[in-house]
Order: sequence, then C-alpha cells, then structure tokens
Amino acid sequence: MLGTSSPPAVMLLQRLMAPTLFNDTGCRQVSVPTCRTQRGDPGPVAALRAGRRISLMRLRLAALILGLVGLAQAAGPIEVEVKGVRLDPSTGSPVVLLSEKAASGRSLPIWIGPLEAEAILLELDGVEAPRPLTHDLMKRLVEALGARLDRVVVTDVVEETYRARLELERAGGARVTVDARPSDAIALALRLHRPILVEPAVFSRVEGPAGAPAHAFGISAQDLTPELAEVLAVPGAHGAVVTDVDRRSPARKLHRADVVTGVDGEAVASAGELMTQLERRAAGQTMEVAVRRQGQPVVVRLRVAPAGGDAR
Repeated sequence: MLGTSSPPAVMLLQRLMAPTLFNDTGCRQVSVPTCRTQRGDPGPVAALRAGRRISLMRLRLAALILGLVGLAQAAGPIEVEVKGVRLDPSTGSPVVLLSEKAASGRSLPIWIGPLEAEAILLELDGVEAPRPLTHDLMKRLVEALGARLDRVVVTDVVEETYRARLELERAGGARVTVDARPSDAIALALRLHRPILVEPAVFSRVEGPAGAPAHAFGISAQDLTPELAEVLAVPGAHGAVVTDVDRRSPARKLHRADVVTGVDGEAVASAGELMTQLERRAAGQTMEVAVRRQGQPVVVRLRVAPAGGDAR
C-alpha cells in the first residue's frame, strides 16, 4: 500500500503532473501538441481537445493516488488516550483502559501489574512521589541525555502478551527504537507528555474471537495473561480465568478467579479452548476439571445435566 513517504507514489505523481506526456495517439507532446500522425498534421482544435482529454485523465489518476495515500495514512497507528485504571471485578487485577481519540472511540483494556498501575495513577492524578520511582528515573535519564521521546506504540499481541516500543530521538538526531512493556511505555509517555498509539491490528485481534471473552456451560471466562497469572499466583501457567459462574448451571462448583488448566487430562490454553472442551461433553457425562484456585491445584468434578435434569 502506498504511504506518504513512498518514493513510487511521489515519482508517479510527478510524472502525472509533468508538462511532458503522451497523448492518445502515442505521440510525445509538450505544452502544445506538435507531433505528426499517419494522416498528417492534426488541426489546432483537435489537438487542443486531445490535450484536454489527457489533462483530465492525469487529474483523475492523481486524485486516485492521493486517495490511496490517504488510506495508507489512515491505516497507520491510531492515537489513544488513557481513560484510567480500573480493577477487574472478577479477578481484582488492575486494568489500564486506552480509548481511541477518533470518532469511533474503540477501547483497549490491558491487564497490568500493581506497581505499573500505581505509576500510571500517580501521573494521572498529578501526585509527585517523595523520591523518584522507576518511571520518574526513566524520564530524567531521557532528559539528562538530551534525548527526546517521540511516541510510544502498542505494536502486537504475541502469545496473549501485549508488546510495545519506544520511539526516541538522540541528541544528534539519530532515531532509536526500544522494545518495552505497554505498562512501562504508557507510564513514561504520560510523564513526558508524548502521544500513545496502537497498531490497528491490535484492535482487530482484541475485538476478534481469538482474544474475546467466552461464554458457555454457565460460565464466562477469559484468556490467562501473564499479568493475570502474576496477580493470581500462578506464574508461568496457561489456561482460562473464570470471570463469572451461574450458580444454577452444571459449572456451579467452579469459583470466580479459578484458573482452568485442563479438562479430563487435556490441557486448556485459552478461554476458547475451554469452551470447546466443555461443549464436546454429552449430557450426563462426568468430567474432571483441573483448576488453580488461589495458587493451589484443585480438581473439580462436574457432570453435564441430562435434558430436563440437574447437574451434580
């Protein structure tokens, strides 16, 4: 796709708008058509009409290219603002909420650690710590070295973990890109009053079914992120976090904040996988669900209720 700095786009525009072109007879012309055709010299009126047709064609092509360039600009990183830090009511973990500045106003929740949440909240509330915290120190280092933070970008979601980068400019003008956690990048950007952006693909992935909360079998669940794993005392674990349970459902023995890691010996790596496992069970079938509850391994036996019956 064409970008604003794409050399082919610029070169094509220059050629389209240049005074030298080819008319519809294939003859080269400058400001006034002077070429000879096989039938002899064209009359002045015909030459002018041909020139006007070519000019109109050039303008249409130029408008098309500029439109493509505009689409490329729109497909770039999307600027967002920090709307605040909330606690996930089902897990108690902090979540920083990013909101798109554009009219669509899409939101991006990112689960973060408690220390990073505190650093973001202090800056949002304008509270200065008695001694420099980690992100205050990062700010002072950037300023003391004569560098400048251009912007931070949330770039991707890899294995359920958000990625970000810092885009900096050194004192001599050289540009530097540094890999970072989104929570650290956001805390630093707030302190330096620099823009925060999100790649469109990140919004698409979060909005898509792969990362979306899942609902089935009387429970709601979401993917276990590294931040959630830390808060729930299950570092390094993979699975699905139970966020809600219908106490009238077959899953009523599960608790909120339970981390489901397997069903009948088969590992569960995401909320979607958990729902797939549960929905495969037939009515009346008993299953063993491996759970980490408050950091401890627990096995919960569930039985799918027969039609019109109750589950145990």
